[in-house]
Amino acid sequence: MVFKRGTAGPEATGTALVSRGGLPWPAIAGGVVVIAALVLWLALRHGSSATAASQTQPADGAQPTAAAPTPAPAQGGPPPAPDVPAPTPLASPSGPRPADVARDLKASLDRQRLWSDVSVQGNALEVRGGSCADPLMGPTLDAAIGAARGAGLTVLRCVSKSGGVVSQRAL
Repeated sequence: MVFKRGTAGPEATGTALVSRGGLPWPAIAGGVVVIAALVLWLALRHGSSATAASQTQPADGAQPTAAAPTPAPAQGGPPPAPDVPAPTPLASPSGPRPADVARDLKASLDRQRLWSDVSVQGNALEVRGGSCADPLMGPTLDAAIGAARGAGLTVLRCVSKSGGVVSQRAL
């Protein structure tokens, strides 16, 4: 049987790809390797509690030795440096952290659909968005003042997206 050029012969099946049948073994093997690597990473990430316990306790069951005390300076040497008190944090240990106050204020603004970004800039709580002039913004910010004071923040400012300060309150 003779066919003209450009016509399909009887062996044409309608596709340019040869059907191989079977499973894509390289893809399956790659997936198994990726999953095994993920499980191994998760298992070794924090270590096990047995490993941590064995590092803190000696193997023979004896009590760990205490650190040697620091020796006193020899007579005639310089006097020991006076103890310098640690700087006092802005927030009391029992008060909220500034980052938590910012997260809670953002959640409150999102619930009212006042989409804004909230961040802590030094001692200021900054709300940045296009909703600063919205009538619901004032009461929402007022509700966060107590928590912001408790976190040691001193300023609450609302900034437009262009960077201009719309409102600023001292706490």
